[in-house]
Amino acid sequence: MKIRTDAEKAAAEKKKNEEKASKFQAGMQAVVSMRSKGVRDDTVLDLTAKLLQVNPDVYTLWNYRREVLLDRKPSENEKQEDQGQGDEPQENLESVDDLKKEFDNLCQGELELVMVCLLKNPKSYPCWHHRQWVLENMFNPNLAQELALIEDALAKDARNFHSWDHRKWLANFAHIPIGNELTFTQTKITENFSNFSSWFARSCLLTEAHDTGLLDMTKQWDLEYSLVENAIFTDPTDQSAWFYHKWLSCIDLGNKLKMTKNDPPGDKMAITQVTASPELLSIRFSRPTASTPSIEVHVDDAVFDFNGNLLTDTKNPYLLSLWSFKGDFANKHVVIKFLKQKPVTINVKPNSIHVLTVKNLRHHQDLGGDRQLKPENIKNLKELLEMEPDNKYVNLTMSFFEEDRLALLDKLSELDPMRRPYFEDQKSKIVLEKRLEEDQDKGSSVSLSGLNLTRFHNPDRLIHLRRLDLSNNSFRVLGRAFNDLVNLVTLILDSNRIDSVENNVQLLSLVNLSLKNNCISSEKELFNLEKCSRLEKVFIHGNPVLNDEQMVSKLTGCPSFCLEDVFVVPEEEQVYQVCHDKLHS
Repeated sequence: MKIRTDAEKAAAEKKKNEEKASKFQAGMQAVVSMRSKGVRDDTVLDLTAKLLQVNPDVYTLWNYRREVLLDRKPSENEKQEDQGQGDEPQENLESVDDLKKEFDNLCQGELELVMVCLLKNPKSYPCWHHRQWVLENMFNPNLAQELALIEDALAKDARNFHSWDHRKWLANFAHIPIGNELTFTQTKITENFSNFSSWFARSCLLTEAHDTGLLDMTKQWDLEYSLVENAIFTDPTDQSAWFYHKWLSCIDLGNKLKMTKNDPPGDKMAITQVTASPELLSIRFSRPTASTPSIEVHVDDAVFDFNGNLLTDTKNPYLLSLWSFKGDFANKHVVIKFLKQKPVTINVKPNSIHVLTVKNLRHHQDLGGDRQLKPENIKNLKELLEMEPDNKYVNLTMSFFEEDRLALLDKLSELDPMRRPYFEDQKSKIVLEKRLEEDQDKGSSVSLSGLNLTRFHNPDRLIHLRRLDLSNNSFRVLGRAFNDLVNLVTLILDSNRIDSVENNVQLLSLVNLSLKNNCISSEKELFNLEKCSRLEKVFIHGNPVLNDEQMVSKLTGCPSFCLEDVFVVPEEEQVYQVCHDKLHS
């Protein structure tokens, strides 16, 4: 008996696969032909079933089967039509019921086909979608059987998010009480603390239950924390429970649980900040939008044409929450009306920047920021940190509650060097917030030089600035976060590590930009500043881009680029007074 070589085995396997692919392709061509001719008989169901058992991820095959099934589904008004004829209504009624049973039997076979395909690929999106469609179209689906089936699937693979999604859909479709689902998630969590899907499903259920008034999360919070605390003390190295712990700590003991369904329409968007200078009006909303919100602006009782004076780039690929308008607002009385919110009124003074902000309201919620635990919770975490001093999850959690947060973040950079940039960004946020608290009364010019900042956080707190010095830090990108500095005239970013300028940077008032001694190596990055329409001078001495003669020739032809190290960023000629006030939400 001749033993085949590896090459011969590979060649035979390749030939087998080619034959299989050829047959599948021929079958697909036949399906497309039949569909174009409007064929809706059993041959379609037979052929598509064979093809789907080879590849269950072909949406076209499932769609064709749905067309055939819908052709055979008795309409809901057949019963009324038959009874309206007046001849043997009872027999007609039985006939309609028979048709419905026959259709349900056909659908039952469809569910069995889906199950065969799921055994081949348990994570097939088309299979799960088709299963839900079949159940939705049956007249009398066996939902108890479907629930038992999905419980069995989760028993075999408790982490399959497709199974969890299907259970969530089934719970809504079958009107299964949320309490039952919460009990189920707790059972799965008890079976395996490491099952992230269980924790995530539980957080969604609790949010819905709180939103619909079925429970009060402020009263449920302690029970949930006890559950997750037990998990993290049992296995502090497993991240699943820590994600749930983070969620609990970010909802302020249940007081800030995100509402969805019951929010009044007017509460879903509100003005959270207004900034006005003699030539610029900026309005920040509570959430981003793709189009200008329906606001009404009056300047000295005259309606302001905000569409004709819009400065914000509406072609920006990102949704916008800050909208800016040009105009002559000096010595003017400005009134802004939006939905049912109390009108915003500002008397704009010359050489002044007025900033009205809703207290403690940020336009973007940062789930890594504001966290809240009870003193006893923090005490237990400190004990866990003593037992597990090198556990990154404990250290990261405590970095939000310890006084010496920076030291913990430095330690985390050593424990988890792969995520060092994230920890550096968190340090930047802490340092920046502390410095802003110290400099909050320093007017329209602020220096944040030499703080080792890596990321620009909370630009809404700097929206009043006309001059900002960020030199000698560790920024790598000049990005769209700077766009919020709508009043900024001078920006100094010397001696950072900037090698990239995002093409959507649009600083509306920027005149002077210093990028000396950075890492920019391509003139394309500098030309991305074209949306800064008022920009006059860009200082770029000390960047690698100047080592290329061809690039230098391109930059020399643009008068705004200053290549020599003889230029000094001019001081602000006019000092602006900054007026802060609270905005009524």
